[in-house]
Amino acid sequence: MTEFKSEFEGKTLFEAFVDSSRKYSSSTPILKDATGGSLTYKKLLIGANVLARKFRPHLKAQEAVGVLLPNAAGGVVTLLALQSLGCIPAMLNYSAGPSTIVSACETAAVKRIISSRAFIEKGDLHEHVKAMEAAGLKFIWLEEVRESVNFFNKIISALTAKTPLTETTSNDPAVILFTSDSEGLPKGVVLSHTNILANIAQVGSRIKFSQTKDKVFSALPVFHSLGLTGGMMLPLIYGVKLFLYPSPLHYKNHSKSSL
Repeated sequence: MTEFKSEFEGKTLFEAFVDSSRKYSSSTPILKDATGGSLTYKKLLIGANVLARKFRPHLKAQEAVGVLLPNAAGGVVTLLALQSLGCIPAMLNYSAGPSTIVSACETAAVKRIISSRAFIEKGDLHEHVKAMEAAGLKFIWLEEVRESVNFFNKIISALTAKTPLTETTSNDPAVILFTSDSEGLPKGVVLSHTNILANIAQVGSRIKFSQTKDKVFSALPVFHSLGLTGGMMLPLIYGVKLFLYPSPLHYKNHSKSSL
């Protein structure tokens, strides 16, 4: 029997991303979103390192951390920061009701949530926040974290951006996604780094991506398995330019991107 191995064998998501930053241009924009933001691999890694260092006093390795963020560059930086820390992002479905989100957090033993006040305001998710806070969950607001970042933080992160703050292995949990049973209660699905990178490699074995000709537009939310793997990680790992859009329901809106 022939044994097949992917090019990502033994790698973590963070390591695979760093490899991509070395393989493809680190100074060319790789990611854009609907806010007009544009990030290179270099800026993504530096931003992730800055956030990881700011998160570190509040989080510990292998801790499940709720992520309540939209399809945007800030969400990618946050995910990479948690990967650097060895934490396990629990991707919360913000389209679900408050009680469903609280149940998902209880299922994954989540104690802290990373979110954005601007996102809560635009998404009218105030009731969700109230329900989570009433359940004892603590929020880490990205706006407050960014306000605490100084020039010294950026210099340190620029020098150490490609080194994770915590060592993890490819078989460690990488992310928690949620599904529902017939009663609508969320079930947590734990995916390892190997699981996700194997799926990416399977797609890559059938589709020849072009870093110069191909572009990916993704409106699938990152709390969805396809949105996280195919819509976000896959193009970034293969050096394909990515545009993230916050909602798949805006199909009547016409927007242009210069990515």
